[in-house]
Amino acid sequence: MKKTLTLLLAALMLLSALPALTEALPPDLELPERPGRLEAELNPLGEGTRSATPQTEDVVEISDGVFRITSKGITVSLSAPFGWYAFSQDVKQQLDDYLYVFNDPRGAMEFVIGHDLSLFALDAQSGDQLLFYTRDSATTRFFNDLQNPEVQALALGYFQKNAPEGHDASAITVKDRAFIRSLELTGAGEQILVIFTYTQGIQVGFQLQPDDGQIGPEDEALLLSFVEGAVIHEPAQ
Repeated sequence: MKKTLTLLLAALMLLSALPALTEALPPDLELPERPGRLEAELNPLGEGTRSATPQTEDVVEISDGVFRITSKGITVSLSAPFGWYAFSQDVKQQLDDYLYVFNDPRGAMEFVIGHDLSLFALDAQSGDQLLFYTRDSATTRFFNDLQNPEVQALALGYFQKNAPEGHDASAITVKDRAFIRSLELTGAGEQILVIFTYTQGIQVGFQLQPDDGQIGPEDEALLLSFVEGAVIHEPAQ
């Protein structure tokens, strides 16, 4: 434990010595801008990326509205709120859903896969959006596992120190698992709410983007319920 703490403190000193990191979050942790609403055309990735079926490495199983998704070696089971539309990267399995919901199903497919969203959920009435994603980078591998209290304190201090103006990060616990809650501002001045953790060197993130651009108590409760309903499966020993 002492050796681990020494290494973490040394790493913290190293991070503090990098002035560029005090300006903004690392690029690999930046989240995609919100897409258009259902009736709008989602931003395609360009003609050069188009193929018969967009490719993905996510492995998806869907049963009774529950998505069991394996992404970057992490398996998570989760479902969208009742009445919401939910889309995974498994286009073949959800082709009818994409064709039924979107005016531009091709653009929607490319948006979800191009932004590496493992689950993209939409409320057709409010326009609110929920995202689930995983990220693998030098930063996520450094923090590795947020269940270590020293790592959680280190990560929280890092994000609080380096967050842009208007962002607010705090530690929370959901079903005995440590997370970081981050209230953030987009470039357009709209609020989004993110709850994320690190496990096995991978960031596991859940995000709410309200249509009105403002996070209220109901939005907090909605995202928390989304996270509480998710099961992050531990690897087989």
